[in-house]
Amino acid sequence: FWSFQPEGPPKKAFICESSIDAVSLYLIHSRNGMEVNNAYCGIAGVANQQTIERIQAWLPSVLAVDNDPAGEQCRKRNCGIPSLIPQGKDWNEDLISSCY
Repeated sequence: FWSFQPEGPPKKAFICESSIDAVSLYLIHSRNGMEVNNAYCGIAGVANQQTIERIQAWLPSVLAVDNDPAGEQCRKRNCGIPSLIPQGKDWNEDLISSCY
C-alpha cells in the first residue's frame, strides 16, 4: 500500500482505495480546516483486506473507500471500523466537484 503523513506522527489513518483518493481526501480536509495530522493511505483496491487489517493494527483507522457496491461490501466486511463516504463515487470526484 501507499501512504503519506503531511505532519508529525499521525493520530489516525484514513484508508482509501487509491493513492489519488488519499491525496484528494487530504486536500479536502486541508481546505476545510480539518485536522490533517493523519496518515492517508491508498490500498490499491478494497479486496486488499490484509492491508486494511495491518493499517488498523498500526493506528486507529477510518475506512474512506469509494461510494459504490465494492466500497459498501468493504464497509460491511469491516463494520468495526468507522467510515467516511464520499458524496460522489470517490474522493477525487468530490475534490474536482468542489473546485467548480
